[in-house]
Amino acid sequence: MTLPPLTARLAKIKKLPLAFLASLGIKDCPQGILIPYRLRDGSSAPRQRIRRGLSAKDGFSWTGKGEIVPYGLWRL
Repeated sequence: MTLPPLTARLAKIKKLPLAFLASLGIKDCPQGILIPYRLRDGSSAPRQRIRRGLSAKDGFSWTGKGEIVPYGLWRL
């Protein structure tokens, strides 16, 4: 049995539409689930978050180097 991609499983667990997560740029990556962060102008921040699993207890890590910016900064 093949499991669906992590992002699809996360959407189901969190009861969020997969299309909504996709619209935010959230997607699977080799290390887990990539959660993109953006600067105020909408461009990619120097660091992106990777959720390692479906549960928060599985932890997360950051990609790249530089300042970590608040999630949603581009929406202000």
